[in-house]
Amino acid sequence: MLANVAKAQALAVLEEINKELTIFAYRHGSLKRGQRSIYGRLIAALRDRHPRTVWAATRRRGGFWNFDVYQHLGDGAAFEAKRRCDAAVQGLREIIENKLADPDMASAHAFLGQLLDDVSAWEADFIEAARHHTVSIYHPDLSGAQGLWDECERKYGTGLPDYRGEVATAVETWFQHEEDLAERVERRIQGAWRSAFMQPLRKAAGEVLTEESKAA
Repeated sequence: MLANVAKAQALAVLEEINKELTIFAYRHGSLKRGQRSIYGRLIAALRDRHPRTVWAATRRRGGFWNFDVYQHLGDGAAFEAKRRCDAAVQGLREIIENKLADPDMASAHAFLGQLLDDVSAWEADFIEAARHHTVSIYHPDLSGAQGLWDECERKYGTGLPDYRGEVATAVETWFQHEEDLAERVERRIQGAWRSAFMQPLRKAAGEVLTEESKAA
């Protein structure tokens, strides 16, 4: 009888936790749109590097070994993805940590400890997906923007007081005009948040995911 009581109490504790996790997942099912440009770190890097290094990158349509435009773009995407999801991730960690500190939740502490580790893995997966999607979407068009790269290359050695700034402005303007690509990136990032973070959380909370619910 005592064993049955303990089992019932453990199930009740787990049910309470799962309910809270499910509510959290639905409240944070999508990310707020970023207020900063995803290419901001790239533009800052262009303004900072040695002019000859920037020029060498323009000659290779952004793919120079010593300054890879697409690497900087991916780094910026990862940074922004981390910033955008940080409040939600930290909020979830606080919920889990509070329950780990609650002796009444002792029967679920092993589950909660594993869940805390999983949260870090899901966050890392999401950030890496944001990096990948950003580069894969922008790379074909940016590397193929021969007019942009020719213009930037020609500016070198013409006596401009700020060659790096001229290149940075030209590249930034290119990004600003590519609104369709920006929307594609945003859709992919939102999808990555659902698939890499929210779906595993909902599954951990005991929800049976269908194809329809995965898209929610």
